[in-house]
Amino acid sequence: DKKISWTITVNASNVTVNGFCFSGNGCVRNDTAGRGNTCLSGFRHIYNKCTGSTLAGATNVALCYLGDAWRPAQTDANKQDPTKWAAIERYHDVYIGHNLFEGAQAENQPMAIQVAGSSEGTVITDNRFIGGGTAVSLFNTQNNFEISHNRFTNVGVGTANGEFCVRLFYLGCNSATGQFANGNIRHNVFDGCTGQSTMWTLIRFFNG
Repeated sequence: DKKISWTITVNASNVTVNGFCFSGNGCVRNDTAGRGNTCLSGFRHIYNKCTGSTLAGATNVALCYLGDAWRPAQTDANKQDPTKWAAIERYHDVYIGHNLFEGAQAENQPMAIQVAGSSEGTVITDNRFIGGGTAVSLFNTQNNFEISHNRFTNVGVGTANGEFCVRLFYLGCNSATGQFANGNIRHNVFDGCTGQSTMWTLIRFFNG
């Protein structure tokens, strides 16, 4: 099969990425969506294979990435306000399902999935994660989300500090508007995964 080794940039709503094989520098990305009426909605990432990535693991690097800046510089006065770290309500109705994400058992691997600023439903289901960096990272998530029927195998193996299978940062952080997260993590299988460093946890809730 021909492998895609470049970035597919999604800048419109109701886009489906279906049946591709990504390798090398190949990935799917959006970091330009706005808020509210200018959000990106209806994104589907289904039946794709992501193997043999050569992307270096770093901030904002994922095989399927929806988001914007991870965090400000430590000198930034906004660093204590997570609502200003990544825009909220950027992504509505995101479905990432039936994919294979296979990474090396080595240091400096990219994340498989990161969604920053999702609202109105994020579903991550029936995916296979093998090795690699953090498998699923949700950041500034509001309203409903579902992480279910996924299989995580050897995530974080071969790294000094390990990696999380599921990492959840700032769930429902926008108390001013009353937008809170209501999610399910269920019916997943974890096989041989390491967790991160001395935490030894596969699922991490951070500042929920």
